[in-house]
This record gives sequence, C-alpha cells and structure tokens, in this order.
Amino acid sequence: MKKLTLLATTLAILLVAHVQICDAAAPAPANPGGGFKNLYHDMKVINFPEEVTKIDTNLQKEALLFSPKEKPEGKIPLIVMLHGAGGTKKKDVRAFEVNRDVRWAMTAANKKYVAKILVPRSTSHWNPAAMNKAVEYILSTNDDIDPSRIYCCGYSLGGLGTWNWARHKPNPLAAVVPVAFIASQENIDNLKDLPVWAMAGTNDRRRAGSVKSLEKVFKDKGFKNNRVTIFEGANHGQTAALAWKEKGLLEWLFSHSKK
Repeated sequence: MKKLTLLATTLAILLVAHVQICDAAAPAPANPGGGFKNLYHDMKVINFPEEVTKIDTNLQKEALLFSPKEKPEGKIPLIVMLHGAGGTKKKDVRAFEVNRDVRWAMTAANKKYVAKILVPRSTSHWNPAAMNKAVEYILSTNDDIDPSRIYCCGYSLGGLGTWNWARHKPNPLAAVVPVAFIASQENIDNLKDLPVWAMAGTNDRRRAGSVKSLEKVFKDKGFKNNRVTIFEGANHGQTAALAWKEKGLLEWLFSHSKK
C-alpha cells in the first residue's frame, strides 16, 4: 500500500511539473481580447472633411491613421494603403486594423521603417483626385510627415487604384507598389519619374499578362526606377502574401523621395 501511495504521489508531481513546463513554453496570445495587437503603432480614426469626400462619394469619411509609438526626430514618410474589392463591403473602417496588407508594414521585421500609415475606405474604385485631396488634408493636420516621401501600396482593387493614381494624378507620390491588378498603359508616360514596383502571379488570369508586359514598356521608354516581379504559379490571393514578403520591398520604397 505504501508503495502504491508513493507511486501515485510521484506521478502527480510529474504531471504538475509537465503542465507547468508546457504552460511556460506556450507562446502568449497576440491579443487576449482578440484581433491583431499592434505593438509598434497607435491607431486612431480620423474624419476627412467634406472638401475631400465631395470629390468622390465612394471615399468614406472615416479612415485609419497609424502613428509609430517610437518616432525619430524630424519628419517621417506616409504610406497610403488601398484595400481591395473585399474592403468595399466593410461597414466599419476599424475592420482594417487586422487587414493582412496593413499589418505587413507594422511587423517586427519592418519596425525600422518608421512611417505613418493611412488606411482610407472606399465603396468602389479609388479616385485619384480624391486621394490627392485626402493626402493634402493629412499633410495639413500632421506636421511630422515628410511631403516628399508619400508612398502608396495596394492589392487587387487597391493595386488598380494605386496604378491609376500614379498614371493620372501622381503629384504627391514618391513611389508606388501596385499588386495583382490590370495594368492599363494609358497615360503611362506620367510614370517616367515615378518609381513603380508592379507585381502579379502567373496564375492570376489577365492581370499576369498585363503586368508582365510592363517590363518591356518600362525598358523601351527608358524608365530607370521601375521594376516588375512575376510570381510563378501564384494565383490572385497568393500574390499579395508573396508581394509583402518580397525581399527589400520596404527598403526600396523608403529609398525614394521627391526631393
């Protein structure tokens, strides 16, 4: 009986120790309250004035603005992130805090690329004139943003919006990254002095061919700061995940300035 009692006690001690070790080794949840815990940026909801939204009623009044918690002296860049078609159905701009494309710029690996990040919301296609006015408003209300380092990135409908903004009203932009979009070549000469890194997947139907064709166009026109990346075998959804993992992307983006 004593042996059985001793054995039971020993097993109980081992079980408790095992549980404690497993608990210690298990990673803490990213956010106990659910969703994405933003470690490096503070988020606030801003409201565009009527002078911005009246240009295009698809551009919604509310937008997200992320600011780095640790900011260096002087002015920092602004990254404008344009959502895809799925975002047009969102009822609350706060939903974009957990958006994959938005989170990409705020991961630990990208912590050294300090910038403010603007996430507007549209119920349809992005309007270049409205985006110019939105950036004008952001600059007027944030004196810590460098107006010579305004960047735009977007996937799918957001990639098309980024591309169209660059082709039609590129004034405030220092560099753009359109991803998984149909690349119309109308007004493409406006891109001569605007760095573009365009990306698509080979299994992304018409988008792949139109983006691939830009390689020859950029070369023929002598555009020196523009590049194209095609992901072999990637479909529409896979392309964004690969694009945001592309080595040197933020380094390339931040290297450009309108000065």
